[in-house]
Amino acid sequence: MGEVFAGRYELVDPLASGGGGVIWRVWDPKSSEYRAGKVLKQSHSDSLLRFMRETSWRVEHPHVITPLGWVGEDDKVMFTMPLIRGGSLAQVIKEQGALPPMWAVQIIDQLLTSLEAVHDRGLVHRDIKPANVLMEPSRTANPDPYTYLSDFGIAAPIGDPRMTRATEVIGTPGYMSPEAQYGADPTPQQDLYAVGVVLLEMLTGRRPPADGIPEIPAAARDVPLGRFIAKLFDEETKRYQTARSAREALLATPVPRAGDRPIVVPDRIPDFPQGWGPDGPISLGNPAAAIGGLGPRPGVIPTGSSVTSLPSGQQFPMQAPAGTQQHTPAPGWGGGDGQQFQNSPVSGRNPTGSMARPMPPANFQPVPGPYAQAPHAPYVQAAVAAPDRRSGFKKFMDSYARLPESVGWGVLALGAILSGLALWLLLVG
Repeated sequence: MGEVFAGRYELVDPLASGGGGVIWRVWDPKSSEYRAGKVLKQSHSDSLLRFMRETSWRVEHPHVITPLGWVGEDDKVMFTMPLIRGGSLAQVIKEQGALPPMWAVQIIDQLLTSLEAVHDRGLVHRDIKPANVLMEPSRTANPDPYTYLSDFGIAAPIGDPRMTRATEVIGTPGYMSPEAQYGADPTPQQDLYAVGVVLLEMLTGRRPPADGIPEIPAAARDVPLGRFIAKLFDEETKRYQTARSAREALLATPVPRAGDRPIVVPDRIPDFPQGWGPDGPISLGNPAAAIGGLGPRPGVIPTGSSVTSLPSGQQFPMQAPAGTQQHTPAPGWGGGDGQQFQNSPVSGRNPTGSMARPMPPANFQPVPGPYAQAPHAPYVQAAVAAPDRRSGFKKFMDSYARLPESVGWGVLALGAILSGLALWLLLVG
């Protein structure tokens, strides 16, 4: 149906592209399932280094997603991971603005449980941000969020000495702790600082500044959830020292129900292209494989669906800060500022990248039949003469043997006459 990469993964359709490569939906016939495959060129040394680092870390946890494997072909490599259909938390914030506190706290709870496993593995993620929190689509019966922590491309062992120059830092501006910006060795407390930034971004709908510590709205500083965020922003030695202790404090924090409304995470993966179905490629001789349609999975809310808002509960005892409000925020946490977010590296809908279908060799010809002129017609190799490996003398004798008999005798006679003439000249001289 499509191009096969490295003899195993069949490229179905591109889902997103960026400076680091192209994200494809791929079919793995070995496991009989769809996966997300990121194709990188080996010339992209920075991306390739991140890729090799990411594939080296294995963290087994329900809320952590890591690559399943990798393959290489010619000048490209591809690593595969589960296909997450709901996009990223960054996309949800961009579309919904400020999120209800209870919904945001559920995401932070899952993020902290994933960091417990990461830190117990002896690693620091170092790039906690909404774009690296992937989402499952909402199901009609349960709108609660379900998230995965992804992208371990710059993760490092706890306390690992920096390999960069003093003037270089690793991370995303706005989500890095002050000590990380100054080049300190990685610690779990740096990840916990970023968790506080993500929580504040969800509650305000506003992206953090590139420099400095984000400002908690004045009206929110003295409420329990505001104090929890302030603790995460404190000096490194005064923060929660482990993800487990931070999660325990979060679970003990009263969360207001103000602005409660269902947040719908749509299924962002497009419908299957022609020739593909839920169970893989559709055989021409087995049209029953297409039964069930090509749309989203049952029970998943597709893109564009709307849900009636629920009535608000208890209100926050504070006023929202001034600013442009593109969405209806939870009272006390402000509104969106129109900032743009990057799409998830796995679940975007920007199929601008492409991989050209390789042309057949010059000695290939289309198979006769109705598919001979199709863009993806099968090809059959034309007959090619075997190489001639005979020696020069053998070629001469074979050519001589193919001459007509009369010509052969004539050549022999001429040779005898010339030989006799040479002998006579020798005797006379």
